[in-house]
Amino acid sequence: MRIFYLAVPLAWVALLASPVRGQQNDIEVRDSDILRTCREIHRAAQAQEPAAVATPQGITFNCRLVNTNGSTIAQVSPEDVCERLTGSREWYRGAGTQVFCSAAGEQVRPVPVPCPQPTDEQIYPQDVTRACQSVHRTGNAMAEPLRMTINGPDFKCRLVNSAGFTIAGVTPEQVCDVKTGREPWCYTETTTYCRGADYEEPVNPNPNPNPNPNQLPGVKPKPSGPEKPKAGEAQGESESKDIGFCKPGKPGDDVVVRITGYQKPRPGYGALMTPFVTCGSGKGVPPEKLCPSITGRADWYMSANGFKMTNGVLWPNWMAVCRGSGPRQRIAHADIMRVCQGRGWRGANNGITANREPVCHDMKGGKLEPIAVADICTTLFATSDWKVIGITHWCLP
Repeated sequence: MRIFYLAVPLAWVALLASPVRGQQNDIEVRDSDILRTCREIHRAAQAQEPAAVATPQGITFNCRLVNTNGSTIAQVSPEDVCERLTGSREWYRGAGTQVFCSAAGEQVRPVPVPCPQPTDEQIYPQDVTRACQSVHRTGNAMAEPLRMTINGPDFKCRLVNSAGFTIAGVTPEQVCDVKTGREPWCYTETTTYCRGADYEEPVNPNPNPNPNPNQLPGVKPKPSGPEKPKAGEAQGESESKDIGFCKPGKPGDDVVVRITGYQKPRPGYGALMTPFVTCGSGKGVPPEKLCPSITGRADWYMSANGFKMTNGVLWPNWMAVCRGSGPRQRIAHADIMRVCQGRGWRGANNGITANREPVCHDMKGGKLEPIAVADICTTLFATSDWKVIGITHWCLP
């Protein structure tokens, strides 16, 4: 009996002393994940020094954004990082500043394609010069010596003008776009490359901004039973329905088109949800190019084919809709980012998870301006009625 009583306290001591360990399928956040998310959200290829910081409110991830004026500290949340790793914003804290992303099933970290590949093209100073001349719209630009930092390439050029010269930068995406017409790139410890024409991005089971794995090209839908609607929600807000793509109900109706993927955000801007769409198979085209052949209009919007509960969060099953000539027939995404950028801001937060009003901001932790959802809906669709479903604002028909 003495041995038994002694073993129990010792077991508890060992348990309390051991660090919290993640479940088998959960993914621990690395510095490289923080850095990648900083670069994507803040559209800053020169982000550096990723760090997890403990605050009274929990954990936040910092990174240093380097620009021609110096540098500034920016933040991304564990939710932002985990959404890009697993498709879910669910996470939990381990020992110290350790963070795990909750993953279900067979979700895994995307495996990068080794760099370089045989068809990848090395970036030379003359490539940076041409990119600087194109991006900054001047023939009096010359590349500075190419510099490699611990966080990747640093491309700068000297812009000569009547007052002397100015040092400006270009991103690897911009260089590769000018050099090859494609933006993907990679780097080693000493050299940067533009990916070749045969390069394909590694498949992430649940990439942002589309958290629903059933909508990813090349990923087989997982069978699942119907979800029960949450209390206070209509049945149509939780269940998906079979939809015929590019098939109007009657002349003038809105028409649903099939999403094949999402366009890469423009450098220097926050992420806009802009899909590629098609009526059949293939990579698809921007909606404004396909919709005129279906409805006679280039207008389109993002809607939802029901909603799905994932790790306690209600996600929309995204779909794209070409606008018809009659009244809008479906709920439409209140694209706060699109309206804020249209008014000269660089980023936006929807405020739902913090129970606050949406804000437009400059992405530098400085200026911000609240914006009413009714104002967003009026700007986008000339209607002011809206509602929140899950973690998204929707403009009603």
